[in-house]
Amino acid sequence: LAQTVVEGFFSLTEAFVPFYGWNGDQLAAALLANRNGTLTGAPVKYWLMALQNPGADHSQGYERVKSWQQSNHGVSPRLANIFMTEYALATGRFEDVSYLPFAAWAPEGEAFRRSPHFDRVARETGSLRYWKQKGFPPQCEPEGEDGVRCD
Repeated sequence: LAQTVVEGFFSLTEAFVPFYGWNGDQLAAALLANRNGTLTGAPVKYWLMALQNPGADHSQGYERVKSWQQSNHGVSPRLANIFMTEYALATGRFEDVSYLPFAAWAPEGEAFRRSPHFDRVARETGSLRYWKQKGFPPQCEPEGEDGVRCD
């Protein structure tokens, strides 16, 4: 997926915010993250900072994002969890990942795919069950009776 994000590519969904952020296009990332008020009051700047500086200490941003998620300011719990997942993926706080976003499959998502949290999320979301029936993604393989291992 990351290879499809080339010069001139654009998307009208916040699903691609990580790709723009990782590639240094902070303006596009910010515009998509705030595109239609879907994430009203979300501390988007902390997400963008995490994408820009993946190895930095993001504990202050984490506390702000977690607080927003829990109070959600009128945003549906589902959207608040999606935002938290995107932020958690960007900061390495994989215990807060609750679904498999597009960014999990990018090269930058490798640490998450190799973590035990990936296996947990794959089971919780039904992805593992689906992969067992339909086939695993190319970078993944079954591990034991009820697990998955990915590169």
